[in-house]
Amino acid sequence: MKGLQELEHLYSGIGSSKVYGTAALVEGPRILLVNGIGVLCMEVLAKLAVPPEIAAETLEIRKQLAASPTPPASARYHVVQNGDWLSKLAQHYYGNMYKWPIIYEANRRTLGPNPHLIRPGQKLYIPSVPIGAGATR
Repeated sequence: MKGLQELEHLYSGIGSSKVYGTAALVEGPRILLVNGIGVLCMEVLAKLAVPPEIAAETLEIRKQLAASPTPPASARYHVVQNGDWLSKLAQHYYGNMYKWPIIYEANRRTLGPNPHLIRPGQKLYIPSVPIGAGATR
């Protein structure tokens, strides 16, 4: 099989699929074409929603940093070591691995657009988690 065009007679519209290097994913009938081999497959979609309370805490951190971009003098920091990832740090500091967006939001300028790419030696600000109206942990 040389390309998606050969499958056009079986599945109308396949020839116009998006191609990524040597692979193409076809919507509609799920066919993955890799290096000239067509494979019928099933697409699995997963959506992980952030619990509302964590979203609210993350938004509060964003507001605090917008008002004062410099962390307080008493701020807590973590220097990234090999084997660290944000959910692991959230579990350590907050007791809840799903609070990693709080750490990411507080360090977005340091980490950049990909929260899954942290590097050893980076110094991350670990903010106190806002609880209710004004109290922090």
